[in-house]
Amino acid sequence: MHPAAIRRIQASRDGLLAGVEPLSIAFYDILFTTYPELRKLFPADMARQREHLASAITLVARNVERLGMLAEPLRGLGARHIAYGATNDMYPIVRDTLLEAMATVSGSAWNEQAHRDWREALDEVIALMIDGARAAQARLDAAALEPASHDTDDTNYPH
Repeated sequence: MHPAAIRRIQASRDGLLAGVEPLSIAFYDILFTTYPELRKLFPADMARQREHLASAITLVARNVERLGMLAEPLRGLGARHIAYGATNDMYPIVRDTLLEAMATVSGSAWNEQAHRDWREALDEVIALMIDGARAAQARLDAAALEPASHDTDDTNYPH
């Protein structure tokens, strides 16, 4: 990320994080209104899911200058999302919905520069998550192609 973008995100993150709960509520409201077909991927009770999102946003916002240090956890998060039914084409939807929710809760503090800066940060997060999802999917695909393992010790068989 460009150092100036990092500085701008750092300067604005406290205001954004002060409203992280309303942000997570706004995110899911916008997501399910705009993409109702995605609702089935989430639990009926969204309280815990909103908490997870709020924690993830907080983690990224507080560590935007060192997203590389979050690479392995973000790859792991992407890998886990396969089990939830997430596909690579959903990541831009989530990014754009999150940006819209940020704009909604930030009000007049949000502008095009904030949008560009956060999009750049979220694009880095998405790239790491997709990388993790692809690696996990490749492992699953490879495991599905392997023949069932058999005991190669034939000492129990009469000759």
